[in-house]
Amino acid sequence: MARGTVSRFDPEKGYGSISPDKRDTELFVHESSVTVRNIPLLTVGQVVYFEVLDGPHGPQAVEVRPITRKPAPPSP
Repeated sequence: MARGTVSRFDPEKGYGSISPDKRDTELFVHESSVTVRNIPLLTVGQVVYFEVLDGPHGPQAVEVRPITRKPAPPSP
């Protein structure tokens, strides 16, 4: 599984993007890809594990598993 940080997420629309730790490009993520259902939707700054799938519009994050419940603290 890859690791990354939620860079944007619109809870009204149900989608956003993840910045992977080891990739230069952001990945699309949809709320239906989040595997843990007993927490609120993704939030900006939240650290997640995920798999990458080549979707119809390019690579996207699937099987998303939040590592943190709150946004990660800012880097020094």
